[in-house]
Order: sequence, then structure tokens, then C-alpha cells
Amino acid sequence: MTKELVPNLRRLCLLYDGRPERNLREYAEKEFRALARKSGVSVCMIPIRTQDDVEAVPRIIDQQRPQAVMFWISEFMYQHHRALIVPIAHRLPVVGDLREVAVAGGVLVYSADRVHMFRRSAVYVDKILKGAKPGDLPIEQPMKFTLVLNLRTAAALGVRVPESILVLADEAIR
Repeated sequence: MTKELVPNLRRLCLLYDGRPERNLREYAEKEFRALARKSGVSVCMIPIRTQDDVEAVPRIIDQQRPQAVMFWISEFMYQHHRALIVPIAHRLPVVGDLREVAVAGGVLVYSADRVHMFRRSAVYVDKILKGAKPGDLPIEQPMKFTLVLNLRTAAALGVRVPESILVLADEAIR
């Protein structure tokens, strides 16, 4: 969807939790780069490990000169999402995977519906409290996803949201 929002997308920066205990660097480097390569997009990876990294993001973004930024959520990234998104969302389209990214100024968020996931987890808690062994319960993948658009940010950036994305939106921030 990012390429639909930014048709001339040639360079994308990924902001992600780069702390060693998260162990995402290998996945991000391998999987994300492979996906981007298929789309003809070059990628700059920006791992966020400390408060100093958070503060350096606008400068790094300026140096890398992407046409869009992708925000990959974690608990740590959630704590800093406003400080990371607000300084760049008025200049570049930011896409992410948590509704709060759109609220902070991101243009598009596509993610598993967290309310639905919490409701499903309650079913698991009920089964465990009734004696089921957690190891015997099947792992469930998210089945419901939401698309949130921040049309106010899109308009301010001059990003035209295609009708094909507008009709899919579960929520539009105006």
C-alpha cells in the first residue's frame, strides 16, 4: 500500500527496535530488504536502541532522503512513538502497524485488530482457568485486520490517497 500512496517510492526508511534482546536486526535486514527489493525500493534501516537514537532520527532521515518512513512497533517503540513520528510526519508519509502511529501523524496504518486479539485471548484464559494445558491450545494467527488513514496528514503532505485504499479504510482521521 505504501507504493500506492507514494507512486514514485524509490527509498524507504524502516524505524525498528534495534535493542539486542529484541533480536530483530537479522529479520529486518533479511526479510524486509527482500520484500523491498521485489518492489524495486531501496531501504535504509534505522535501529532505535536508546533515547539518543530517538533524538537522532530526524537528522538521519534528512541524510537518507527517503520518500516514506515505515514504523515497526514494539513495546519500546510504542513508548517513543510520538517523539519518533511527530518530527518527521509533517515532511514525509509515515506508515506503521499500530493505530497510534496514525493518531501521531502517520498517513496509513495496517495492523491486526488488537481489540479482536484481546477478546480471543480472553477465550484462552477461560480455557486455562477451566483446566486446559496452555501447551495443548492451538496457536492462532490474527484473523481480523484494520486500516486507519490520517487524511489530514495526507492532505498536508500532498499525498493523494487512492480510492482503492479509501474504500478499504476502517477508520479515517480527518
